[in-house]
Amino acid sequence: MMHKTKNRAAFTLIELLAAMAVLSIMMLMFANIFSSSGKAWTGGTRRAEQNMNGRAVLEYMGKEIGQSILNSSGIVFQVSYGTTDLSQKSYLYVNSTLHCVSARGADDPSYPDEARLINYYVSPQTDSDGFTHYQLMRAQCQDHNVINTVYGQKTPTWLSGTSGTAGWTTSVFVDNITQFYVLANGNNANFKSSTAPVQLPNYVDILIGFLSEDDARKAMFLSSNALTNYLNKAEKRFTRRVYMQNRTGYLPVP
Repeated sequence: MMHKTKNRAAFTLIELLAAMAVLSIMMLMFANIFSSSGKAWTGGTRRAEQNMNGRAVLEYMGKEIGQSILNSSGIVFQVSYGTTDLSQKSYLYVNSTLHCVSARGADDPSYPDEARLINYYVSPQTDSDGFTHYQLMRAQCQDHNVINTVYGQKTPTWLSGTSGTAGWTTSVFVDNITQFYVLANGNNANFKSSTAPVQLPNYVDILIGFLSEDDARKAMFLSSNALTNYLNKAEKRFTRRVYMQNRTGYLPVP
């Protein structure tokens, strides 16, 4: 008895190539989806981190500035603008400098109610790889002699107090800052508490803007026109209004 042999169907070369092409297209589509999802996740995480940092910065500054005090002669609180008083221009912005005496208390538990001198200003920093970024600096002085001397002065000669000056310590408060702006009583003008009438402002408005490090590095290579558009998109801005009380009567520390 004779048995017929059935021929087995097989894929042709053209069919295999077509299947491989379809599979490649699908893999590219999935890769793009995963890449987009990863970028969205990274961007969302970065924005969330910036939001937390911005709120934390303004919370700290608000408490410190809100507890500003004057001595019996109405000295020391000052907001100034430009590059002649510690702060440097960052990107396209002219920054503020803020000086005050805060009663937040010292780190030393022996002096829980001691006032401290505070400077906030913007300073550039260039890393070893040539990357120039701007930092919001916070300088403070807790030296009793310096504080007492300041309270005996009618002119703000202490405004030069920064790192390296006797009694002062300086730290980076915010990195990759784009702008630091302070309005006293809603006016973009210099304010001195020693100017008549001698008092603290009723309120101050604080605005800070900053970039992520990646965005700050990209900003280095942009022209002025391109930088304007870039900052409008990449910069995170935060504002806060701080109401002041005219606290006076600080006594020198023995």
